[in-house]
Amino acid sequence: MHNGTAPPLPPMPEPDIADMKEFLEHIELMLPVLGFSFLKPKPVPTMSTGPTTGPSVASPIFQCSSREAVATAREIDGDFIVLKGSTAVKEPRANWTSYRTLRDQLYQEGKLVDDSNPALLRFVEDVSFSSPSAGTAVVNTGNMNGRIAWKTSDTRQTYQDWHESRLRPEAQSDVE
Repeated sequence: MHNGTAPPLPPMPEPDIADMKEFLEHIELMLPVLGFSFLKPKPVPTMSTGPTTGPSVASPIFQCSSREAVATAREIDGDFIVLKGSTAVKEPRANWTSYRTLRDQLYQEGKLVDDSNPALLRFVEDVSFSSPSAGTAVVNTGNMNGRIAWKTSDTRQTYQDWHESRLRPEAQSDVE
């Protein structure tokens, strides 16, 4: 025999709810510091070409090419994102060490797929990287300084020069 009329659970006391919310807020702060970014929302690239002001506005479009591969990227909220449709070299260089497992993982996850050109792979979605150098290594299948390899598509300014020019106004306002 089974009693089908179970009473509702008693409500949780309000102080316990507040403690749980505070605990979760602390967890959300701690996880990124420990290297876990799964709670961070995925940045969405925008194709606006207007002036870039403020921390959440997208950067200009950067371009990097190697052999036949051509990739485009943007920095959004501190993440370096290689954009969908970019291509990457398929055959790795013999001396390539860094980010090789990341490239293999992107291929296994289906984010990098075989291109119509047999020498290339294609990004089928926007992929976030921890740094410009990580993106360059995956695109070029070799160790390379991404801060110099990525250049704006219009002025050919390096990522490093663009990044430093954004920091200068802040440093000047601190002095005043």
